[in-house]
Amino acid sequence: MYLRGDIIKPSEDCSRAIRQTFEERQDYEGFTWKKVSEETKTFYFSEFEKSFYWDDELFTQKQVRKAWNKKASGPYTDMVKDIKDGGDKANVYFPSY
Repeated sequence: MYLRGDIIKPSEDCSRAIRQTFEERQDYEGFTWKKVSEETKTFYFSEFEKSFYWDDELFTQKQVRKAWNKKASGPYTDMVKDIKDGGDKANVYFPSY
């Protein structure tokens, strides 16, 4: 994994891994990426770190986390949209209040 500016590459592989992590654990208050708790985001990022490696001499964890956060917001928004639309792509459950 590497960064080009603040973009994670390879983009498709990272997006796929991020989305799979969302299916492992949900934040029931997180109907938008901004509302997902920091604890849950930390879990998601730690799972991401298990699958992707970067050169610590080129990229700090802070840089990677910032790029990851930017990248993760898109798949998260897509997942929530799938859930709201009742699509079969969503393998997670958010209770209705």
